[in-house]
Amino acid sequence: MPWVPTAGMVLRWFRDEFEPGTDYPTMTLAASEVPPGCEGLLLLPHLNGMVNPDINPDARGVFYGISLSHGRRHFVRAVLESVAYSLRDNLEALAGMEVECTQVLSLGGAARSDLWLQIKSDVLNRPLSVMENEETTSLGCAVLAAAGTGLYGSLEAAIQGMVVPSRSVVPNTGNYSIYDAMFKKYRKLNRTLFLASADA
Repeated sequence: MPWVPTAGMVLRWFRDEFEPGTDYPTMTLAASEVPPGCEGLLLLPHLNGMVNPDINPDARGVFYGISLSHGRRHFVRAVLESVAYSLRDNLEALAGMEVECTQVLSLGGAARSDLWLQIKSDVLNRPLSVMENEETTSLGCAVLAAAGTGLYGSLEAAIQGMVVPSRSVVPNTGNYSIYDAMFKKYRKLNRTLFLASADA
């Protein structure tokens, strides 16, 4: 199972360090005013090392392409886009191993952000399913409890009855070419710095 050690934690770090007291909806509303591709600003979100698809515990985060035209809202959007690029990198790694991904689910706090959901869908150029209950750890415990206490006849029945998608987010295909170019830049920068760091 590919995963990113920081992902949503990068947004929390940015808020706590640079926008203390600001809530996430306010931050993402400002970021929504920035066009896809963040006007060239790119983030490698490895604030706690890199696990997938490459392993490098010494990798660190990088903001790349900063100019005088970039403001705080650009940095927020760059954080959101970076997680989507990491997701695409991992899905493409799975595809390279002939592991078919038939569905992408968005879970946790990030699933509450319409902007972040749309960015992920656009970067992947595929639909995302959003669950009715996005707090999956708690839901998993409830499913096991419901099956264990006999509220459902089996674990499978409990899953069918309690794990419910609420909606789907479809990609804006007009944004794909922009995101595709930025993803290729993300991957090139990622691999270059990863290899340089690994060889050092």
